[in-house]
Amino acid sequence: MTKSEAFLNKTIDSIINDKSSERNLYAFVRDLLISPHTGLGWKSDNIVIDSSIGSGIPDIMIYPNGIDGTPNKVDFNAAVIFDGKPGSAIEHKKESLFHEKKKYIQLATRWFILFDQVSIVFWGAGNGDWKDEHEYTWSSLKDLERFNEAFSRISAPTFDLSLELDKFRQGTTRFAWQDICLLGNAKFINLVKEISKLLQDRTQRLVLIKGKEELKAVEAEIKKLSDIYGPPAYVTVRDHVDVEFPETNVLCRGKAPSEMIEYFDAFDRAKERFHIMVAPNQWVMKIDKVLLRDYAEKFGMEHAGILSSSEENKRVLDSFIYETASFILARMLLIRFSEDHHFLDRYVSNGGITDFVGFARRFKKNYQALLKEAYIHAAELYRNIFDESSLDWILAVQDTPLNDAIEYSLYLLSQIDFTTVKGDVLSGVYDKFLEKNKRKALGEYYTRPEIARYTLRKCGYVPGKSLLDPSVGTGTFAIEGLASSIENLREKDVLTVESIINVLGKINGLDINIFAIALAQVQFFWHLFELFKNKSKTEIRALAGRLIPSVGLSGGNSSLEMAGIEFNNQGGFIYLDATEVRDPKWFRIIRGTYDICAGNPPWIRAHRATLPESADKDYVEVKEKQIDISGLFLYRALKQWVRPGGYCGFILPYSTLEAESTERLRRFLLEKTIIEIVDMELIAPRVFDADTVPIILIVKNEAPSKEHNVQITVLSDDAYNEIEDVIDFGKARTISLPMESILTSSYGNSTHRITPKVYPEDIDILKTIGLNPRLLNKIRKLWINKKDKSNIKIATDETMPNGYRETILIKEGLKIGGAEGLDAAGLPIFKGANIFPNGTIGDPLGHWNSGGNKVSSANIYRYFEYMGDNVFASRTLSHVPVAVKCPIDTVFQNSAHVVSLDVKFPLNIYLLSRVVQYFAFKTLRTGVFLRRRAHWNVTEIQNIPIPPEIDNSEMERIGKEIFRCSDEIINAYLDVELALKNSKTKSIINCIIENIYDDTSFKITMFQDGLKMRPDEIICADGRITHGLFVDILVPSPDLFEYLKYHLSEVSTDSEYMDKNDFLRIPVPVENLDKIANLIRIANANRPEDRYNDWLVKLDYLVGASLGLSETEINFVVGQFKTDPFLKRIFPNMPHLGVKLQAYRGNYGRDGQRYL
Repeated sequence: MTKSEAFLNKTIDSIINDKSSERNLYAFVRDLLISPHTGLGWKSDNIVIDSSIGSGIPDIMIYPNGIDGTPNKVDFNAAVIFDGKPGSAIEHKKESLFHEKKKYIQLATRWFILFDQVSIVFWGAGNGDWKDEHEYTWSSLKDLERFNEAFSRISAPTFDLSLELDKFRQGTTRFAWQDICLLGNAKFINLVKEISKLLQDRTQRLVLIKGKEELKAVEAEIKKLSDIYGPPAYVTVRDHVDVEFPETNVLCRGKAPSEMIEYFDAFDRAKERFHIMVAPNQWVMKIDKVLLRDYAEKFGMEHAGILSSSEENKRVLDSFIYETASFILARMLLIRFSEDHHFLDRYVSNGGITDFVGFARRFKKNYQALLKEAYIHAAELYRNIFDESSLDWILAVQDTPLNDAIEYSLYLLSQIDFTTVKGDVLSGVYDKFLEKNKRKALGEYYTRPEIARYTLRKCGYVPGKSLLDPSVGTGTFAIEGLASSIENLREKDVLTVESIINVLGKINGLDINIFAIALAQVQFFWHLFELFKNKSKTEIRALAGRLIPSVGLSGGNSSLEMAGIEFNNQGGFIYLDATEVRDPKWFRIIRGTYDICAGNPPWIRAHRATLPESADKDYVEVKEKQIDISGLFLYRALKQWVRPGGYCGFILPYSTLEAESTERLRRFLLEKTIIEIVDMELIAPRVFDADTVPIILIVKNEAPSKEHNVQITVLSDDAYNEIEDVIDFGKARTISLPMESILTSSYGNSTHRITPKVYPEDIDILKTIGLNPRLLNKIRKLWINKKDKSNIKIATDETMPNGYRETILIKEGLKIGGAEGLDAAGLPIFKGANIFPNGTIGDPLGHWNSGGNKVSSANIYRYFEYMGDNVFASRTLSHVPVAVKCPIDTVFQNSAHVVSLDVKFPLNIYLLSRVVQYFAFKTLRTGVFLRRRAHWNVTEIQNIPIPPEIDNSEMERIGKEIFRCSDEIINAYLDVELALKNSKTKSIINCIIENIYDDTSFKITMFQDGLKMRPDEIICADGRITHGLFVDILVPSPDLFEYLKYHLSEVSTDSEYMDKNDFLRIPVPVENLDKIANLIRIANANRPEDRYNDWLVKLDYLVGASLGLSETEINFVVGQFKTDPFLKRIFPNMPHLGVKLQAYRGNYGRDGQRYL
């Protein structure tokens, strides 16, 4: 027996006879794949065991090498996937197992393999139908020849990328064969995302590495010439940059004729040598001297360059590189779509590639030349997307890594059948292509189709009405309008080319991003596909030539440019003579007036955005420094784009309703008829990829009537179907209220905001509370001499003396501004995060010595000696206002507001009352974030209602009991927390794999893939963990059940939602589970939470009655914190709640307590 045969027999015997765990089987299979005795050629780096690929966690995956010669471990490249079972599990159910596990299959997967300890089954992709099946017993594979027959089909040479690309060049690889309907949209999106990363990486390397090196060499040569012939000047001549030396004539003055001839002769020879040297580097000269200067203007910079290292310059370069790469990808996708639909001949998939390769070899051309040729032909159909662009600089560069990346990208895209790329998947492509940080920088967020559909319906959209989306993106709103119009034409049996052209003429979209416009055009054509059925290529081209000019989509220009329009003071606008028309289609669309304007405009602050130079003047009625530019879109829509009596429906940030920076906009908005506000705060973390809370605002462009009511629509968790990933607007709560009922000023507040959190049953209670005085009345005021700022008096009830100004002692804490603002000694400086009602928790960030520190601003501590004893600090960011009584020897940083009261009042305890929190949450929030967080600034704190009379001593007595109970809760679970901290843990998934827990102690009978659930909605009872009909987990082990129940209630609530993978990653203390379970039982038996809640109710009754509420009204408010979908998730930052229920991270402080 040879060594190879001996190894094979030993390894297969181990597979057959192993009794330890399923996971051991994976290691034996891996040994077969990587051993030199089997000759399959795989390296250990190519093999991945138990790793998530988005659609699950396969047991073993093989990743072939990528174009750089190393394993390309991205999801789509999993070429071989194994799923193993112990025993003889697949003997009678291989088909059902295959159908269950084929969700793991990726774009590059060619073989899917099921095995147990008896047999192994190979399924080959075939023509995409996965019917190429081969089954063997492990015993039969001990024969080396038989083993080679089975496993040679998955040997490394079979997946050699260089061989595969050779076949691609020869036209022998399959093309347009991967059906996305079968493969799945998510896998196609992931493929495009990886291609985009590759193109960006190669473009970045080209510019920042090769470009820098070549530019330095060019600059060095220019320096040599400039030392002799004077400073250089750069002149753009067609597609290249020339260098001139204008002082040459000046420098040769006074020379003799013979010297002058010699001088110019030397100059000409030097320039000739320079031009020869620079010729291959023209591309980098063009980028540095021309293109980046244009980009710099977008960012408000005078200049930018490849060699600059400033942060601002980095932003310009990042944007330039991203747009260049995305432009290539957008055009590739559009060409591939057009090829498979026969709009174009094949240029970038098989056929076109084969013809090009011979030409390229003969004339030493790269793939950029192929793209350039394809662009020329595609421009016949898609002029505005394929016309020559400044981003086409990359087509002129000879660069092997970029050439290889383009070839590999074309190879991958050639496999996709683009006739199967349907629906809104292209919006998903853009969403995934653009990384979250770049989307945030651009203020762009994915629009869900059902939200667009709902918005259009509420705007009264019906076929025949004109529609504009001024930030169309990939076309979600426009596509919904088009789809409903086509369906209407189909029902009436009048779906013709002429009727479609008429529809297309009424649906318009603008976007600054031309990549998104390209995808929108593809989506348009997918919806028009039935017009092309049963037509020849010639007829298809002719029809496309008629339809494409009618598509009202234009990209590359800002929708906020005025284009010869001027707003007037009468609420309308006038047309002026336009001085420049860059794009006739854009010009026509942007100057138009429509029945409906709907969309999801960019969410980005105006001062961070690139706006037209005249924006300050054009939008002066509403523009403030911090305004979000979505507000400018809303203003433009109601000022010009929407005809009188028409409708505007936008997805907007919540700040539109409450931010100080949108107060002018709200003033303008209240002159119109607000039809509906859809509050999406509760479901936002699950359906919206942004850190900001979204709303839908529907407005009619006419003045409101006196009796007009606004509809408030609230989408809570039950309105989102996690399994189908769709929002069900039919399950939303809808309320109709007079406009004044949702204005915060209606409740005695000094703010002028709109709140969608008020419901009919709240109005009378809020008005009663609002009749009370405000905290502002109790805040100390100072009179400061205008000429001598050191001359300060504490304000009294008397008239302020002449020559003084008043300041109110509620301001931010210290603005430190850097390390020099901290000292080793002095008063400890705490952050807002350290604030809890019963004291500060955690270590200070440093110390302040008023005589030594160089802080940016002392803020309120400029008046330290006048602040008195009744001083409190409040968090600027929390669910509801939270304050702490400030010790005399403590100061706070500017993440807290500090307030000095003129009278003794336990503000920290008062704010614990749910009556106060109810009023604050309903009417005072601003700067709203996800997970119900908000900013509590000076205005909000000043507006807190304070009863004219309340028993302070009783309030302090109750507060002490609340604080004592909070400490008891911490201490009750402290032993549990410390024991867990010192325990060795393993995740649930590893406990299952390693057979630490078998079916007698833990069994998942149901856990819906893709489900995201709130941990506080999970039910743990009778040894079962359940969540509706979607989760059912049996936990017969009492200790494990006790621990998991504790973990889900005490720890997992740090996260808003959890899915199956999150659950399987829960750490389990495997060595001392019994001890920890007993500690949990002891802590639960103590129940200090009940006593805490009893004292909280006492405080609610004291505060509620003092504010004028009846017992029934107080009971209603307290009850709302158990039933209201918002309020039941609102808690004050008490130490025992600060981590668990406030979506913050916890640590162990100096007292062993979990704190912020």
